[in-house]
Amino acid sequence: MDSRDRAARGAARRQAKERAVLIAAYREGLGFAAIVATGSPVSFRVLAPVPTRGDAACAAEAAAARWWCRRERDAERVCTAATARLRRRQSCDEATHLARDHSEPGRSAPSAPPLVEEVMIAAAKKLSVTLYSEEDIAAEAEQIIARVEDEIERLRRSGRFKSVNSSYRVHRMEASARGEKVVPYAEWLSKYKANLVRQLAGALRYA
Repeated sequence: MDSRDRAARGAARRQAKERAVLIAAYREGLGFAAIVATGSPVSFRVLAPVPTRGDAACAAEAAAARWWCRRERDAERVCTAATARLRRRQSCDEATHLARDHSEPGRSAPSAPPLVEEVMIAAAKKLSVTLYSEEDIAAEAEQIIARVEDEIERLRRSGRFKSVNSSYRVHRMEASARGEKVVPYAEWLSKYKANLVRQLAGALRYA
């Protein structure tokens, strides 16, 4: 791999990382709550609302699946209903396996995994709560992200982005004066964009 390939891959990784941060900022602005399915046997729990810095903690749940709700109370309702459905389903499966074991001596019962997604979707449907997948939220977030990036580009073309760059210079001088590590401009700008996305999403939340 030559230097150009390494540079291209590095740029792609940075772009993907920034996109993930911006999508997380969109979720924060709208106050999305996460429902995760974890463990064995599977159980559901709500992580809400999930801040950007909490994404690693959410991933650490080793979730078998993840869904999102616009309101935490709806997530709690769906989680409770889905848990009850899953337990009933597991009880029925266990009864079926037990009956099979008695009727067919020497044959072990197959280990059928719980239909986690089916249970979750059915619970949300009964409660008339909309569930959002990671892909759903990313598609919605892209519209807000595009607005932010278009506005930044417009400010750059008109020369009015200088005030934003001046803010970074102030940050750099203040951090240096305190003996702190100076955040690179690209990282600082990514956080600036994330704040704009978060604010726009928050405006939609209360519109």
